[in-house]
Amino acid sequence: MKKPTGRPPFTLSDEQFKTIEGMARIQCTQDEICDIFEVTDKTLNLALQKHSGVSFSDLIKKNMSHGKASLRRSQWKAADKGVPSVLIWLGKQYLGQKDQVEATGNVTLHPFDGWETRRAQPNPPDAD
Repeated sequence: MKKPTGRPPFTLSDEQFKTIEGMARIQCTQDEICDIFEVTDKTLNLALQKHSGVSFSDLIKKNMSHGKASLRRSQWKAADKGVPSVLIWLGKQYLGQKDQVEATGNVTLHPFDGWETRRAQPNPPDAD
């Protein structure tokens, strides 16, 4: 009897599929997901097509959007609780607010007498 050669086919269980969706929601890359499952991108894509009829890129787009929405929801909840850093960041992002930089103090301007140019020369002339 001849031994089977090559790696056994990779098929996704429902649990593994849900894990991939969850990883996509937290912005995991295709390379990271492939590394976790120890498969190539081609193998993962074929397994997804067989399991659910979706391509990896479609699955990523859909679930990354869910992850971004979840993150935004968490930010708004933090803002509602009055977290100062989140309130400042959201104000800058959505309200066009920015930090005001105020310069105070006296500034004295000195006339340029060329000493910087003389100093930059290889052999500056002696100042008399």
